[in-house]
Amino acid sequence: MKKIYTQEYRILRLLKSGRWVKVQAMHEISWRYGAHLFDLRKKGVVMEKRRQRDCRLEEWRLVKLPSKLRV
Repeated sequence: MKKIYTQEYRILRLLKSGRWVKVQAMHEISWRYGAHLFDLRKKGVVMEKRRQRDCRLEEWRLVKLPSKLRV
């Protein structure tokens, strides 16, 4: 049986490495990635955002994951 993961869970798995993740990678998971990031922040996830030097695209990385959320 195939497991079905939520889009928030998939984004957390992507950010879990601690490396900077480009918006394009999150956009492949969900075109509403901004809403999912907002909801994750409300749940206590701490993320950092920066802009790429050559364009206006953003990159995100996970800073702190609350113990109640498992990835």
